[in-house]
Amino acid sequence: MRIRARARQSTDDDEKEFLTSLWKNALDICSLASIITAFEDCKDTGGYDLGTVHSFTYVPHTALPK
Repeated sequence: MRIRARARQSTDDDEKEFLTSLWKNALDICSLASIITAFEDCKDTGGYDLGTVHSFTYVPHTALPK
């Protein structure tokens, strides 16, 4: 069973908290890996193409948590 599903189904609060932290950390690692790849793909011979990089990193203010 996947970690996130196990976290949702767990009745033990400590286990639920632990499993939730695991899947959130895994998601963070995947996000960082994809950002690193995106930056590498935007690398030009003289440096980064900042216009292209900006399109990968821009987050509209409406997408941010309140």
